[in-house]
Amino acid sequence: MEAAGNLLRKQLQAIAVEPREELIASLEIFIKELFHWNSTINLTAIRSIPEAIEKHIIDSLTLLPFLPHGTKLLDAGSGAGFPGIPLKIWRPDLTVFSVEASGKKVYFQREVVRKLKIHDFYPLPFRLENLDSAYPDMPLVDAVVSRALGRAQDLARLTAKYLRVGGTLLLMKGAEGEQEVASWQERGTGFYLENIHQLTLPDSGTPRKILIFRKG
Repeated sequence: MEAAGNLLRKQLQAIAVEPREELIASLEIFIKELFHWNSTINLTAIRSIPEAIEKHIIDSLTLLPFLPHGTKLLDAGSGAGFPGIPLKIWRPDLTVFSVEASGKKVYFQREVVRKLKIHDFYPLPFRLENLDSAYPDMPLVDAVVSRALGRAQDLARLTAKYLRVGGTLLLMKGAEGEQEVASWQERGTGFYLENIHQLTLPDSGTPRKILIFRKG
């Protein structure tokens, strides 16, 4: 995995994140586990380590500037743990509630958390629509994040009850992000669009947009 470590260092610098060797080592373990499990359980369609580093790890870490110290975070539809696990590895101060309907993906997340001895990370095997009844101890969070789970309006409606007033809804989108904004109807959602952060991934140049909504 030495090549993976070098690629992580290079791409972290490209998104203005200073490499930290002990955290890079944890990310390498995570990637190794992802590909080991993916040989028998379908966790990701990505089959190359360089592509996974860019489109899973680095993409997840582009959210770092929007998460103040000590943020309680709900990762909605986290899949194999993106963006929640890379964010938690890099920012141990975060508390992450990782909501994913697929039991096998939640089991994978739990094994990664155990292997890396991660604390304050809670993989929850529920659908977002049923979270309030399935997990009644769910606290209010400071931020909700999601990667391409659904439309902005639907996610605002489903997550509003878990997000404190003044909290942020961070939606990670591709080029279609502009269409999401164009179709957004603020009235009745309790959210307003605060900003659109545009970036490109450092290796492929793939465009990304982070839609930032604030709960009023």
